[in-house]
Amino acid sequence: MRDPDDTSQVFEIIDSLAGRSFENSFKRFRRSPNGPRLIEEQPDIVTLLNDRDALGAMPAGSLGRAYLDFVIREELTPEGLSSASKEFDQDPAAPKGAYWFGARLRDTHDLHHVLTGYNRDLVGEASLLAFTWAQTRNRGIGAIVLMAYIRSGKDNPSARTMIRAGYRRG
Repeated sequence: MRDPDDTSQVFEIIDSLAGRSFENSFKRFRRSPNGPRLIEEQPDIVTLLNDRDALGAMPAGSLGRAYLDFVIREELTPEGLSSASKEFDQDPAAPKGAYWFGARLRDTHDLHHVLTGYNRDLVGEASLLAFTWAQTRNRGIGAIVLMAYIRSGKDNPSARTMIRAGYRRG
Protein backbone atom coordinates (compact mmCIF):
# COMPACT_ATOMS: atom_id res chain seq x y z
CA MET A 1 0.00 0.00 0.00
CA ARG A 2 2.96 2.31 0.38
CA ASP A 3 4.26 1.81 -3.15
CA PRO A 4 1.78 1.79 -6.05
CA ASP A 5 4.53 0.42 -8.27
CA ASP A 6 4.91 -2.78 -6.20
CA THR A 7 2.42 -4.63 -8.32
CA SER A 8 3.66 -8.11 -7.43
CA GLN A 9 2.17 -7.79 -3.92
CA VAL A 10 -1.05 -6.39 -5.37
CA PHE A 11 -1.38 -9.43 -7.64
CA GLU A 12 -0.81 -11.76 -4.67
CA ILE A 13 -3.68 -10.20 -2.73
CA ILE A 14 -5.97 -10.15 -5.77
CA ASP A 15 -5.24 -13.79 -6.64
CA SER A 16 -5.53 -15.00 -3.05
CA LEU A 17 -8.95 -13.48 -2.44
CA ALA A 18 -10.48 -13.70 -5.92
CA GLY A 19 -12.99 -16.44 -5.14
CA ARG A 20 -15.19 -17.06 -8.18
CA SER A 21 -15.07 -13.46 -9.39
CA PHE A 22 -13.00 -14.31 -12.46
CA GLU A 23 -15.33 -17.10 -13.52
CA ASN A 24 -18.35 -14.86 -13.03
CA SER A 25 -16.76 -12.00 -15.01
CA PHE A 26 -15.84 -14.39 -17.81
CA LYS A 27 -19.39 -15.75 -17.95
CA ARG A 28 -20.75 -12.20 -18.25
CA PHE A 29 -18.22 -11.45 -20.98
CA ARG A 30 -19.17 -14.57 -22.95
CA ARG A 31 -22.81 -13.43 -22.87
CA SER A 32 -22.00 -9.89 -24.03
CA PRO A 33 -22.72 -8.89 -27.64
CA ASN A 34 -19.04 -8.95 -28.72
CA GLY A 35 -17.74 -11.53 -26.25
CA PRO A 36 -18.06 -14.66 -28.41
CA ARG A 37 -16.36 -12.98 -31.39
CA LEU A 38 -13.49 -11.65 -29.27
CA ILE A 39 -13.00 -15.03 -27.59
CA GLU A 40 -12.82 -16.64 -31.03
CA GLU A 41 -10.42 -14.04 -32.47
CA GLN A 42 -8.44 -13.36 -29.26
CA PRO A 43 -6.86 -10.12 -30.50
CA ASP A 44 -3.50 -9.34 -28.90
CA ILE A 45 -3.95 -6.03 -27.08
CA VAL A 46 -0.29 -5.89 -25.98
CA THR A 47 0.90 -5.80 -29.60
CA LEU A 48 -1.47 -2.91 -30.30
CA LEU A 49 -0.43 -1.03 -27.16
CA ASN A 50 3.26 -1.54 -28.01
CA ASP A 51 2.98 -0.05 -31.50
CA ARG A 52 4.20 3.43 -30.64
CA ASP A 53 4.44 4.46 -34.29
CA ALA A 54 0.77 3.67 -34.89
CA LEU A 55 -0.29 5.26 -31.60
CA GLY A 56 1.78 8.36 -32.37
CA ALA A 57 0.13 8.69 -35.78
CA MET A 58 -3.31 8.93 -34.19
CA PRO A 59 -4.91 12.36 -33.85
CA ALA A 60 -4.28 14.44 -30.76
CA GLY A 61 -7.06 13.82 -28.27
CA SER A 62 -7.70 10.26 -29.46
CA LEU A 63 -7.54 7.38 -27.01
CA GLY A 64 -4.50 5.92 -28.76
CA ARG A 65 -2.55 9.17 -28.62
CA ALA A 66 -3.59 9.82 -25.00
CA TYR A 67 -2.43 6.30 -24.07
CA LEU A 68 0.93 6.85 -25.78
CA ASP A 69 1.41 10.18 -23.98
CA PHE A 70 0.55 8.48 -20.68
CA VAL A 71 2.99 5.57 -21.03
CA ILE A 72 5.79 7.85 -22.20
CA ARG A 73 5.21 10.28 -19.31
CA GLU A 74 4.96 7.45 -16.76
CA GLU A 75 7.78 5.39 -18.34
CA LEU A 76 5.57 2.32 -18.69
CA THR A 77 5.33 -0.57 -21.11
CA PRO A 78 2.39 -2.91 -21.69
CA GLU A 79 4.58 -5.80 -20.52
CA GLY A 80 5.15 -4.18 -17.13
CA LEU A 81 2.05 -5.65 -15.54
CA SER A 82 2.44 -9.07 -17.12
CA SER A 83 6.00 -9.35 -15.82
CA ALA A 84 4.88 -8.31 -12.32
CA SER A 85 2.04 -10.82 -12.19
CA LYS A 86 2.89 -14.40 -11.52
CA GLU A 87 2.46 -16.53 -14.58
CA PHE A 88 -0.47 -18.81 -14.25
CA ASP A 89 -0.72 -22.09 -16.09
CA GLN A 90 -3.41 -22.55 -18.65
CA ASP A 91 -5.83 -25.05 -17.20
CA PRO A 92 -6.75 -27.48 -19.98
CA ALA A 93 -10.22 -27.77 -18.41
CA ALA A 94 -10.77 -24.00 -18.51
CA PRO A 95 -13.27 -22.71 -21.07
CA LYS A 96 -11.89 -21.51 -24.38
CA GLY A 97 -10.66 -17.95 -24.07
CA ALA A 98 -10.42 -17.85 -20.27
CA TYR A 99 -6.63 -17.41 -20.24
CA TRP A 100 -6.84 -14.72 -22.94
CA PHE A 101 -9.62 -12.93 -21.02
CA GLY A 102 -7.59 -12.87 -17.79
CA ALA A 103 -4.51 -11.55 -19.58
CA ARG A 104 -6.61 -8.88 -21.28
CA LEU A 105 -8.05 -7.69 -17.97
CA ARG A 106 -4.51 -7.35 -16.62
CA ASP A 107 -3.01 -5.83 -19.77
CA THR A 108 -5.61 -3.06 -20.10
CA HIS A 109 -5.08 -1.64 -16.59
CA ASP A 110 -2.97 1.30 -17.78
CA LEU A 111 -5.40 1.94 -20.62
CA HIS A 112 -8.08 2.29 -17.94
CA HIS A 113 -5.95 4.97 -16.26
CA VAL A 114 -6.28 6.96 -19.47
CA LEU A 115 -10.01 6.28 -19.86
CA THR A 116 -10.83 7.26 -16.28
CA GLY A 117 -8.27 10.05 -15.86
CA TYR A 118 -6.92 8.57 -12.62
CA ASN A 119 -3.23 9.14 -11.94
CA ARG A 120 -0.78 6.47 -10.80
CA ASP A 121 -0.38 7.83 -7.26
CA LEU A 122 -1.93 5.93 -4.35
CA VAL A 123 -5.28 7.72 -4.59
CA GLY A 124 -5.44 7.31 -8.36
CA GLU A 125 -4.59 3.60 -8.15
CA ALA A 126 -7.15 3.10 -5.39
CA SER A 127 -9.80 4.94 -7.42
CA LEU A 128 -9.05 2.85 -10.50
CA LEU A 129 -9.14 -0.33 -8.44
CA ALA A 130 -12.51 0.77 -7.01
CA PHE A 131 -13.69 1.23 -10.60
CA THR A 132 -12.45 -2.29 -11.41
CA TRP A 133 -13.90 -3.77 -8.22
CA ALA A 134 -17.36 -2.52 -9.16
CA GLN A 135 -17.06 -4.44 -12.42
CA THR A 136 -15.34 -7.65 -11.30
CA ARG A 137 -16.46 -8.05 -7.67
CA ASN A 138 -13.03 -9.51 -6.92
CA ARG A 139 -12.69 -9.55 -3.11
CA GLY A 140 -8.92 -9.09 -3.38
CA ILE A 141 -9.40 -5.86 -5.27
CA GLY A 142 -12.07 -4.86 -2.76
CA ALA A 143 -9.67 -5.51 0.14
CA ILE A 144 -7.01 -3.30 -1.42
CA VAL A 145 -9.57 -0.55 -2.04
CA LEU A 146 -10.81 -0.80 1.55
CA MET A 147 -7.25 -0.54 2.94
CA ALA A 148 -6.58 2.50 0.76
CA TYR A 149 -9.91 4.06 1.73
CA ILE A 150 -9.21 3.68 5.45
CA ARG A 151 -5.65 4.98 5.19
CA SER A 152 -6.51 7.87 2.90
CA GLY A 153 -8.84 9.51 5.41
CA LYS A 154 -5.93 10.31 7.73
CA ASP A 155 -3.96 12.46 5.31
CA ASN A 156 -6.34 13.34 2.53
CA PRO A 157 -10.07 13.26 3.26
CA SER A 158 -10.91 14.24 -0.34
CA ALA A 159 -9.28 10.98 -1.44
CA ARG A 160 -12.22 9.07 -0.03
CA THR A 161 -14.56 11.04 -2.25
CA MET A 162 -12.45 10.15 -5.27
CA ILE A 163 -12.33 6.44 -4.36
CA ARG A 164 -16.11 6.34 -3.89
CA ALA A 165 -16.52 8.07 -7.25
CA GLY A 166 -14.30 5.42 -8.84
CA TYR A 167 -16.60 2.71 -7.53
CA ARG A 168 -19.73 4.49 -8.75
CA ARG A 169 -18.21 5.04 -12.20
CA GLY A 170 -17.38 1.32 -12.47
